[in-house]
Amino acid sequence: MADPQGVANRALAGASTRSYIAEGSSPEATVNYEEVVSLLGYAGDHDQPVRLILAGSSEVVGVPTSLDTHVAAHEVYLRPLGVEDTEFAVSLGDIQRVELL
Repeated sequence: MADPQGVANRALAGASTRSYIAEGSSPEATVNYEEVVSLLGYAGDHDQPVRLILAGSSEVVGVPTSLDTHVAAHEVYLRPLGVEDTEFAVSLGDIQRVELL
């Protein structure tokens, strides 16, 4: 599995206010499954919001609260910004890009 701090550092390199990892943007920006999981884990551990660009170009923003990589679940739960008592799930397979906010 990728090093979470290393993934976050690569994601933040050269960015002033935010950064993202985008599939196909550049060799440094291409993400694989392990990097998505690692970056979401890092963001959740540090209470850092993320923007997820999903298949079909829809996007969601929130703070990762749990990450389940088991084949039966394969999802991340996010808490919307400013809402403490709500979570929603996103399938890891639907994530095209991850952006740290």
